[in-house]
Amino acid sequence: MEDYIGQAHQVALAADDYDAAMLAHCEQAITQDPAYWAQLWPSAVALARLLQERPELVAGRRVVEIGSGLGLASLAAATAGAASVLATDREPRALAFASQSARDGALELATAARDWSALDEWEPGSADAVLCADVLYGTEAAAQLAPLLDHLVPAGGSVLVADNADRPYGDEHREELRVLLGERGFVQRGAEEHVTIELKTQQGERFAIRLVIMDRDEA
Repeated sequence: MEDYIGQAHQVALAADDYDAAMLAHCEQAITQDPAYWAQLWPSAVALARLLQERPELVAGRRVVEIGSGLGLASLAAATAGAASVLATDREPRALAFASQSARDGALELATAARDWSALDEWEPGSADAVLCADVLYGTEAAAQLAPLLDHLVPAGGSVLVADNADRPYGDEHREELRVLLGERGFVQRGAEEHVTIELKTQQGERFAIRLVIMDRDEA
């Protein structure tokens, strides 16, 4: 898996459009082994550590993770005392690993294969806290994600975003999501947090991760 991701990264760096090239490899990986979802991504590590350090962000709340992959952030939310946790991803095999990890750790974790654009598959207002780790790599990701978050998060709810600032798009996709959520009644809580994650991969060993919390106005 590491070799596969490393090769895709090098091809994408040489392409005119990094995002499009990586997405092309992602789509190919979904139907082949090894699969793109099978890597643990630095943003998930950063978000999981945040929940370990600040369990009050999810304790007693209904938590949904978007694009959960192997489900590390969801598992961290469960250990932090979330009232319920739903890990969602479009890849059922990733959810199978998340479920097994939950069983191994005696944690309560539900999973569901979901499409961001199919809002009728999601219960409106069902998430007091939504976790989004490394889901903004696509050029259309923010525009696709904002309506879903608007649909899921009720007044008083929160969105926790972890994004890799080392990618060629830098802060652009995260800023786009911030603006789109602002138009929907979300306000950023405090300053963006900057953390460094050390995780040995074919794309590098040190990653600059940005953590943002957006709260939905209760008015």
